[in-house]
Amino acid sequence: MIRQKPALACFLVVMPWPVDPASLVDFAKYYDEVMVVEEKRPIVEDQMARAVVNLAERAVITGKLAPDGSRLLPETGEITHAILMAAIRERASAHDIATRPMKQPDITIADLPKIAARTPWYCAGCPHNSSTKLPDGEIVGMGIGCHSISGFLTPDIITNFTQMGGEGAFWIGRAPFSSHHHSFQNIGDGTYAHSGYLGIRAAVAAGVNITFKILYNGAVAMTGGQTVEGGQPPWVISRQLAAEGVVKIAVVSDTPDALLTGANWARIASFMIAKICWHCSRNSNQSRALPQSSMFRAVQPNCAANASAG
Repeated sequence: MIRQKPALACFLVVMPWPVDPASLVDFAKYYDEVMVVEEKRPIVEDQMARAVVNLAERAVITGKLAPDGSRLLPETGEITHAILMAAIRERASAHDIATRPMKQPDITIADLPKIAARTPWYCAGCPHNSSTKLPDGEIVGMGIGCHSISGFLTPDIITNFTQMGGEGAFWIGRAPFSSHHHSFQNIGDGTYAHSGYLGIRAAVAAGVNITFKILYNGAVAMTGGQTVEGGQPPWVISRQLAAEGVVKIAVVSDTPDALLTGANWARIASFMIAKICWHCSRNSNQSRALPQSSMFRAVQPNCAANASAG
């Protein structure tokens, strides 16, 4: 290679993504090796490799790994001064570049004490403590929300985890090939207002046998108990579901009589008593006009009896 630059040089990356490929090529073409120093994943290193891969004469790219595949810089933890100096010295000596002798510091450290592991759990008073429970033998899909903690508590009955708005849609493709004839799907009222409504519409259109548990707590509890933007009170949600073709709606609350006062519910909605649902405990100190929270279950026509009984 024709070198018009010093034997050693530094290329400062200001923004790690995206890096202008032309500037990477313009720097790399003068050197036999480019060592990329960055903590964690090789974001810049991968871009450098892609930028120079088609050059007739290209530099060797090192960083996380040396040319022989051995570890050079760590992908986890901190790149300490000692680790960095040892890596630079190793690669410089490979090109016969002399470096000043340095006392190799002891970079070994004692193992840190292990942190006690604790399974995540719902807040005290959270309705999900009860509303996420299932009848024996049933399965359920997770989604986005505090109720996804159920994946840690009962992983054996969780069949799917999806993005916000995809709740229940997996069952449309999976149902014909499953040994189960029915699935539950948990979905929070915040997700319902955001995009989860579309998953219910898709399930109705496909005619699959699924029970959506709309876990209504009147708040976006996962991020601090904010008001649900675009959210609707429970009775409006019931009318939306009925309009979409949901054939059975069960409203479960410990105070169903309070929910009937002055509310225009869908005609197909039925009410049952079960002490399972309250306002989000993180939002209990905020003034709200909504009555006691409730839980909906939208059931398809051929739903098994144990899934529609409440």
